[in-house]
Amino acid sequence: MLVGNEVVWEHLENGSLDERYRLVAEALEEGLTYLDINCGVGGFANYAKKPKWYYGNDKEREYISKCPKHKFCKFEILEDTYLTNRLEGEKFDVICLFGATIGYPPESECEESLYYELIKKFKPKYVVWEGVRAYEEMYEKPRGYKVKESHELNFGKDAHLKRKVIIYENKR
Repeated sequence: MLVGNEVVWEHLENGSLDERYRLVAEALEEGLTYLDINCGVGGFANYAKKPKWYYGNDKEREYISKCPKHKFCKFEILEDTYLTNRLEGEKFDVICLFGATIGYPPESECEESLYYELIKKFKPKYVVWEGVRAYEEMYEKPRGYKVKESHELNFGKDAHLKRKVIIYENKR
């Protein structure tokens, strides 16, 4: 069993949370480059349409060991503090924040500031935010972005399974 919230991982392991990936993949075009922050097991890499490049990271070695082995993917175990330096000079069309609000405050406050720092630095065409609806109000829409699509998903009674997926598009 993977570490983390057991109820969430039960659903991840049986594929019932994959609907969020299908919705996002349908909304985005082919040939994009992706930065998947706290990628978990890297599940979205299996749904992205013909990506040029897909980079994901997570703090958990066990998650990274379960990531897809596609030639267009690179997954690493990284500390958040090294992420911006590690990706210097890269360009990303999409920043993925799947499970952005699964953690509870104050842990999420650190992650939130990193998310906004990376969005500001890379100015991607899209930002994908997926998280627990109960925490949605804690996160602000990225500056300079508009909502392209928004979907509410229910995967069970547990609060961690009531999710929202928002795809933001850069206004420029």
